[in-house]
Amino acid sequence: MYLFDEFKIEPRYASDIKPYIPQIGVESLEVSGPMLEGVPRNISVRIYNHGTLDDNITVVLRDNSDEIGRDTQVIRVNQTAVYEFTYIPRFTGSLTITVIVLDGTGNITDERYYDYFVTPNPYKISYGLTPYYERLYNKEMANITPLYENLTWVIGELTSCGVNLGDLEPNVEWINATMAEIQKEYALYDTLKGLLVQQNPYRSAYYYPVMVHIRKAAMMSRDVLREIEFVLPILQRTYEQVEPICHPPAPSNETTLGNETPTNQTNVTPSTNVTIHITKVLIDASHGQYYNPTKTDTSGMSTLIDNIKSELGWIVDVNLDPITYDKLKDYDVLIITNPSQDITDEEAQAIQQFVENGGGLFILGENYYNHVYYKSLNRVVAKYEIEFNNDELMDDDVNTGRAWFPLVGIYNLDHPAMKFLTADHQMYYSGDTLKVSGGVAWLIRGYKTSYSEDKDGNVIYEKGSKPIIAAAVEVGQGRIVAYGSSKAISDAYYGNYINTNWPFVKGVLLWLAHQE
Repeated sequence: MYLFDEFKIEPRYASDIKPYIPQIGVESLEVSGPMLEGVPRNISVRIYNHGTLDDNITVVLRDNSDEIGRDTQVIRVNQTAVYEFTYIPRFTGSLTITVIVLDGTGNITDERYYDYFVTPNPYKISYGLTPYYERLYNKEMANITPLYENLTWVIGELTSCGVNLGDLEPNVEWINATMAEIQKEYALYDTLKGLLVQQNPYRSAYYYPVMVHIRKAAMMSRDVLREIEFVLPILQRTYEQVEPICHPPAPSNETTLGNETPTNQTNVTPSTNVTIHITKVLIDASHGQYYNPTKTDTSGMSTLIDNIKSELGWIVDVNLDPITYDKLKDYDVLIITNPSQDITDEEAQAIQQFVENGGGLFILGENYYNHVYYKSLNRVVAKYEIEFNNDELMDDDVNTGRAWFPLVGIYNLDHPAMKFLTADHQMYYSGDTLKVSGGVAWLIRGYKTSYSEDKDGNVIYEKGSKPIIAAAVEVGQGRIVAYGSSKAISDAYYGNYINTNWPFVKGVLLWLAHQE
């Protein structure tokens, strides 16, 4: 609103409001680089003079609290001039650069504010990090060196015995390539460090360009150690199996010193013609599963994957693409948790072909009846007389706080998949029930106090029926285990689900892979 005599003038449209453009003001401000603590930056301020007279124009530059500098120049009419300043940020965090423009009489004609963020100086940070990464590198290499020497020796022995590394070939190639990269990075670090020490023998900290090499070497060392710890035990077990064939004991009639008969001899190492195969598991995450291995929260499967790798020594991959037989045929076991998107007819047929040709399928339902995608699950397994029910197992007496969080513990201990379970073991459970017939074997049932309800509260299985929640069947050359709870293999509830279910899951996986 503006006042003119006794009249008030108000803008009616946005276009009625025009920004004030001073006759002498700031045209632009440029900084030579990102604001880093302690690093000088050149600041260029361009000022214009659109007035009617040449003028002595002063520019004052300020940061949050202090004056950075000031400069005065004569700017002719309709001309511009650039004012140069050097600024060194002495703090980190938010920074406001203020530009104040004064005309020849000292009046302020323009004032502008520019916001920046000052980040910590990486060179300064590297002073403390370099010794840390060097200690980390030395620690990791102290563990890696003997293991890598052992790995190299075992590989040499296996190769001489005619053993093909097979599934481990990519792992071994990666280890060797990464070890070479580690040595290269450390050599660069050591060279640069030596040059700095020559300049200053008392130097205890090193610049960022030096630090990056030792950091990279240290981080790669950690990765290599994990990979060697996975690969080496498999190679050692393989060598223990082939060593008696490759290096048989000397015959009992071996000649002794003094009674040798000179002859031309050729020592031939027998070839074992063995190819190393590592069991591979594929976990599907391509159907919008709530419980899936791509997640990092409690609905993820990090514990399951770690257990499979560490206890079974298997390879675990995650599938994000439509399921095809060409994809599945390279794996031994497929795990499918309850989907939220349809498993298509083509995908179901691919899974069935995979199983009938020798693969193992671990297929799991849902912990809430309204969410179990039973139609898609049954599209895969109903053909083999297993059906997932659209219900939820309940138990008012044996539970972890609510009827829909029951404990289960009735097992078919005669089945080879159950070999790690005992009669007194209880597992956390939250899921649906199964309907089975024909040659399908039940694996787990609810207690006598268990029952199930559908989404409308109708009782599907009454108390005393001991509903089946896990079942197994052999199909062609392959095997299937169906389980009513995807939550059971997740990291949910502080890991209590996977931890109590792992003895069951471990036995199931071994059975599915024909390793019972």
